[in-house]
Amino acid sequence: MTAEFIEFPEDYVELDRIYSRTIGAGLRSLAVTSADQEEGVTTLVVALAKRNRHSGRSTLVVDLNLHRPALHRRFGLSFPPAAPEGPHGPGDLPRVELADGLTVMPVPTNRALPILLRNADHFKAYLDAWLERYKVVIFDTTPLNGGNMGNIPAERIGHGCDGTILVVMAGVTPASAVRAALDRLKSAEVNLVGTVLNDCHNPSLAEELRRETQRFDRYFPGRTEKLRRRIRDSQLLNLET
Repeated sequence: MTAEFIEFPEDYVELDRIYSRTIGAGLRSLAVTSADQEEGVTTLVVALAKRNRHSGRSTLVVDLNLHRPALHRRFGLSFPPAAPEGPHGPGDLPRVELADGLTVMPVPTNRALPILLRNADHFKAYLDAWLERYKVVIFDTTPLNGGNMGNIPAERIGHGCDGTILVVMAGVTPASAVRAALDRLKSAEVNLVGTVLNDCHNPSLAEELRRETQRFDRYFPGRTEKLRRRIRDSQLLNLET
């Protein structure tokens, strides 16, 4: 199992800390990126979008990871809706409206759009149009060190947003890859609001217990939710070493 398909409990303490320092602090546009593939970017994007839904504010989640798109699957869409070829504007791109003000825009299939959005002025025009309709826009991006001719560089997306989060897979991502990613962000004058350390390969006892309770949600939904709250509030289980 890769980090991309691990679910965050919506009452996850660490998630709330990330949210409170980004969207909760007033950022309306946020890019989430990583140095390499499969570091947990899509997992964090989905979790932040669902967390923001509880605030009552409308959210647009945009998949701009053209190399390995995953958002449409994470939200239960079997395939990305096709975008029309030829000239179009921000309002013409396919999107799927889900419950409680959450909207998903799968990776664009129009081959001309990535070229268009690499231009800072065009990206700003699209983002401004989306922000007129949605309170928050969150971008899932291509890894910083995985750019090619078909991608939109993550640092360019980050430059156009209020803030950017860098996700790093603990014990997996080489330090050299992290340094290269940070150099790209610095060169592009990106507002890096924080780095999230994904420790899914070495979770704490409390995290592992909370994750295990999800296996029984279908049988005892009320009891498992109560148990997760007790685990979350336990000082003993949440001691940091």
